Amino acid sequence: MADFTFYGLLDRFFPGSFKLKLFAVAFVGVHLPFIALLASTLGHTEGTPSPATLGAVVLAATAVATILTIAGIRAVLKPVSAATEALAAYESGRELTSLPLGFGDEAGRLLRSVDALTRTVEGLLIRQEEAAILDPLTGLRNRRGFDEALERTLERCPPESDIALIVVDIDHFKRVNDGYGHLAGDAALAAVGQMLAALAEAGVIAGRYGGEEFLVFVPETNAVAADYLAERIRAAAADLAFEAFPDLRITVSAGVATARAGETTFRCLYGRADRALYRAKREGRNRVAFAGLQPDQIVQPDEIDWADAVSLESPVLRIASARKGGGTA
Repeated sequence: MADFTFYGLLDRFFPGSFKLKLFAVAFVGVHLPFIALLASTLGHTEGTPSPATLGAVVLAATAVATILTIAGIRAVLKPVSAATEALAAYESGRELTSLPLGFGDEAGRLLRSVDALTRTVEGLLIRQEEAAILDPLTGLRNRRGFDEALERTLERCPPESDIALIVVDIDHFKRVNDGYGHLAGDAALAAVGQMLAALAEAGVIAGRYGGEEFLVFVPETNAVAADYLAERIRAAAADLAFEAFPDLRITVSAGVATARAGETTFRCLYGRADRALYRAKREGRNRVAFAGLQPDQIVQPDEIDWADAVSLESPVLRIASARKGGGTA
């Protein structure tokens, strides 16, 4: 932040007026040569100083006065410069600058206005950006927000690390809307969204991808962890209760696919998980299907050696093991 020491000193003498600060600097600068000339004349003990001496004194005093006046004016204009720089910094890179807001003159009002303007605009932009990437009903990322977050996460994933995608779909969602009304459907979507939002603590990316379909991307995990997480999501959805619709119960089906980060694309992973989801639907709904595996090939949660599993440093496995005794995933 710019140095406002001199301006702060002037503000002690002229706390409410920018014009008086500027006048004080100009007054001193203009009268400094006269003061120097007067001091030279009165302080000379051996008669009147020669014209050459007086000229040199006036010239030197004028040079010093000019330098001091320019420096003083720059100091007085420091708040204006700071306000201009703050606007430029925000315009070029949306950087919010810390400004001194305690001055009571016109310059202080300018600084406070610039600070309020940039922070207000930043708040509006943040809300606009969030609205563009978040689903207002569930609070999860929408399709665009999910894709953007996924792209950033995949760039950070080591190519040899395992990744997983879970596609979750509310079963018979049309029946919910038809039987209980669209408010009940909204309540079901919001409840599932809130449940999936809790997975963010494990670095999981969750989003509402469209309609009643949700995606859950799990970086740096393995098939056991992904299958277990999907099963916990399914079980938690079946336990959801709705205060406004006490008779409403929902179930979800899920499809799971895993791969190495460097060996597949999201489109391919999504296609495999989506096909697994539809297999779960065909097999009766309210179940989890794993891409490429038959049910008897999937390791069940009660078969997991949790001490070994957690040592794999999978964030999902750490959460799953901590909650193994109960609760929702």
